[in-house]
Amino acid sequence: MDSGSGLCKVVFTQGQKSRMKLSLSNLRKSLLFCSSCLDPCPNPVDVRIVYDSLNSAVSIPFHLRSNTSQGAYQWEWYDNGILISSTADFFYPFYQEGKHTIKLVVKGNDAKCIFKDSIMINVNCNIDFIHNLRDTFCIPLNSILPLYIMSQDPGHTTTWYIDGNVAFIGDQFNWQNTKIGTHKIHVVVENKDCKKSTNKFIYTVGCIEICGNLMDDDGDELIDGFDPDCCD
Repeated sequence: MDSGSGLCKVVFTQGQKSRMKLSLSNLRKSLLFCSSCLDPCPNPVDVRIVYDSLNSAVSIPFHLRSNTSQGAYQWEWYDNGILISSTADFFYPFYQEGKHTIKLVVKGNDAKCIFKDSIMINVNCNIDFIHNLRDTFCIPLNSILPLYIMSQDPGHTTTWYIDGNVAFIGDQFNWQNTKIGTHKIHVVVENKDCKKSTNKFIYTVGCIEICGNLMDDDGDELIDGFDPDCCD
């Protein structure tokens, strides 16, 4: 009508004009209140995960809580995709070491209003121990080398490995080196939740005394002229 001639605007009766105006008003109102035209979440919920640290240990309760604005009515917490809680505040013990993606899904008053936040938690094994392993050269053949670990974990098990084979189970191990050559030693300490391992340390058995360098090369506690190996 707007792009037509002037005659087009005057040929309609008043009744026709009123009906067309009513139809257009109803159509406009329908479009304004159409669900696809409205903001699905007119009152969005602000969601944030609150945490004390991004590191934890296996089986140690970890405090997870949410800082949420008004309008939230449902919480869902996920650990690597698995639902673990439906409360706003709780303690969660991680049962496996490694990286854990914690995701919080919060729903508002409208089921279509979903808000999310996520963090990454690094979970370590809860065993702590000390040991006396170190790279050691020139160990006399058939000597006995005392090795040990110390741990305050009451339920741990200690396994010693030499060249990849189990050599002893227990915290203290007296190793009698009966084979000349280079050996790799490491220890594994574990409990019901997880285990920790040391690096592989190098031990060399049966070294040769080098005369004249003022050093005990063969590990017999005798230096140069005092070592029978350097006597003519």
